[in-house]
Amino acid sequence: MPSRSLADAFRSHPVHLHQKHLDFSSLQEIPDSHKWTQLDGEQHPSPVDQPLAAESVPVIDLLDPNVLRNIGHACKTWGVLQVTNHGIPISLLERVESTSRSLFSLPVQQKLKAARSPDGVSGYGVARISSFFSKLMWSEGFTIAGSPLEHFRQLWPQDYTKFCDTIEEYEREMQKLARRLTWLVLGSLGITKKDFKWAGQKGSAALAVVNRTRHRLSIAYLHGPPSSVQISPIQKLVGPDHPPLYRPITWHEYLGTKAKHFNNALSSVRICAPLNGLVDASDHNSVEVG
Repeated sequence: MPSRSLADAFRSHPVHLHQKHLDFSSLQEIPDSHKWTQLDGEQHPSPVDQPLAAESVPVIDLLDPNVLRNIGHACKTWGVLQVTNHGIPISLLERVESTSRSLFSLPVQQKLKAARSPDGVSGYGVARISSFFSKLMWSEGFTIAGSPLEHFRQLWPQDYTKFCDTIEEYEREMQKLARRLTWLVLGSLGITKKDFKWAGQKGSAALAVVNRTRHRLSIAYLHGPPSSVQISPIQKLVGPDHPPLYRPITWHEYLGTKAKHFNNALSSVRICAPLNGLVDASDHNSVEVG
């Protein structure tokens, strides 16, 4: 997603987390401030409570001749999928992982030289969503939106260039894959480029480490449309039996809504309940069917 859109949204809704940054490598046990109960995380129901928990997330081979049908099915039944034969070199993924581990293994004071500001996007720190919960998250993260040059120069004054090159190459490859997946998802709905007007989508990367007894590394690439594009259903997909569920909204406005309301962001722009009875797991508000 474009870094300017994120910057504007976060600047309008700064998050002040008065939290001491922990040295995860030296702690012998989890502090009380980071011990969660089911009640603390009630906004996120446990996977074991979900009806599809016994099944596996769909794995989609991008070289499969039936890829459109498979992706369509995964989106309708799960809303999430895993892909194989994606075309990103394993050597690049290994370098990205090595860069991430090098970053998080730095001393805390060194990482704080690249700390994210309360109204900022990029840099080191805890997740912005931490402010919505009573307990702190057992994690640390680093968000990259745009060039990582300035922050990486603070982290690795002598050899930041090689780390920048790795992340920038990864972003280029992920952007190509994200665009490819976007068109595959749209294609599964029978949508062609003639129906679609987005152009120049961008993304940002987020790195995180979270686990109680050992390091677990997660690397997310976030992809979205230009900030000024108004998002609404394509006309060929809506009608009396399939009314739009949400009002038109720009990406910039949605990012601001998400920054302010977190899990209730979608509820705040909903205008109609699904006619098939399905609802968002995070939607706790009643909606009148239009």
